[in-house]
Amino acid sequence: MATLAPNKPQESQQDEVAIDFDAIRAWLTEQQRNPDREITPMQKRALQDLHRSLNKEEPPMGDLDWISLMEQYKNAHKAEGAFHIFHDTEAPLGKWTCIVKFRGHKDSDDVYTFPVGDPPAFAKKKDAKRYAAKCCIEWLMKERYMPMGGASVSFLKGTQGVRHFQPKILPVPEEDRGGARLGGGPVPTGKEYKMDVHDEDIPATKRVEEMCRRLGLVSPKYVVTPNLDNEAYFDGYADFAADAGRISTKETKVKFIYSRTFTRHAIAEKVLGILFEIEKKRKEICDEVAGEVLATFVSKK
Repeated sequence: MATLAPNKPQESQQDEVAIDFDAIRAWLTEQQRNPDREITPMQKRALQDLHRSLNKEEPPMGDLDWISLMEQYKNAHKAEGAFHIFHDTEAPLGKWTCIVKFRGHKDSDDVYTFPVGDPPAFAKKKDAKRYAAKCCIEWLMKERYMPMGGASVSFLKGTQGVRHFQPKILPVPEEDRGGARLGGGPVPTGKEYKMDVHDEDIPATKRVEEMCRRLGLVSPKYVVTPNLDNEAYFDGYADFAADAGRISTKETKVKFIYSRTFTRHAIAEKVLGILFEIEKKRKEICDEVAGEVLATFVSKK
């Protein structure tokens, strides 16, 4: 006798909601009368999708290879540390948007974003990237950071009216002032002077040198390299060479520090903490040995 298979529950189909154009028109009219009226996230997304679907034309690209020009400009201005990075974003209706963040000098806080405002959506991700690069290159040309036309990314020597990206003016670190301290006056030197290694007015690199001298260690070499993800920032570590067995480079690593000089100082600050700890342990051992010697001397009396 055949058995009946259990009935599967039928999947209910969601009824399509009829579009009430009169209600939408009334809502839009009220929104125009009162522009400060709050729009919900769902309403905003719906309006943005509608706007994009109506605006089907993509901005013109021109004939230049904008992305290659970005790379050429960066390579031609390595000394200044020119840097850019693209950010792709998936947009509604299967489209793409892209922005590019550009910095003209490694020691500047000025980061420019292109295109300005909301980026247009493109059917192809590559086109969105090309458009972002186009906006950046056209701005560089307009502002006289780059020749017009795209035939070259650098001006001929002697060209008038050329602009250059400038570094941010930073306070000069103490060690670059010929030994001057923040408190005023040179750092004392000579046998009569014993540096206070806990004095934060003295550059960390100088205090590291003094601590290494006291502990009988080789002063480290500061290795500073551009950050792999963002060449405008730097990573680094201290290389103690012959004394690497006592202090490993891993203990001294720093990452994503602004400018080479401050990276060097950040490493030195980290090294100082390690050296202070070594000094503390040595003192504890010396005190322990001294205590044992004193106890032995007293017991013999």
